[in-house]
Amino acid sequence: EIRFRDGTVLDGKVVQTTEDSVTVEYEGSEGTTVGNFRASDLQPASFYSVRSTQVTGDARGCLDLAAFALENDLYAQARFEWERARRLDSSMAERFRTGEAAELVKGATERLLAHAREQYADKEYDEAEASTRILMTIFPLSEAAQEAQSLIRDIVRAKADEELDQVDP
Repeated sequence: EIRFRDGTVLDGKVVQTTEDSVTVEYEGSEGTTVGNFRASDLQPASFYSVRSTQVTGDARGCLDLAAFALENDLYAQARFEWERARRLDSSMAERFRTGEAAELVKGATERLLAHAREQYADKEYDEAEASTRILMTIFPLSEAAQEAQSLIRDIVRAKADEELDQVDP
């Protein structure tokens, strides 16, 4: 099953995947059809689940998929692929972690922090706290995690003030 970003679901057999596409054989109105679909047209989690079964013994493939996962905020999947690559080729995985992944992680942490700040500004304190804690848990050594510690204090204060306002109008 392939899920597209527009909500369409396609049932079929995955014939092949590449780092940026999926080829699927499916039953269409004219019989069996083979279609090639770009990863960018699929829901990220759907592409990830299909592609992850295809790169099991390939460290570079796992790292490419880890990069895709980071770019699409699939943090647990990114970590899983990096660990899988590390078991296959530890030196390649380490070069990825300190090189390409460092920039991807920076982008992911900045997106998470910006999202938490937007939630805080919109007084969505529980959501802001959850986003901030995700950032601090998954990327504890990042620059953004340091900034998130300050934001979490502000969130906790705001929640406490809000509760006091509700108790003592």
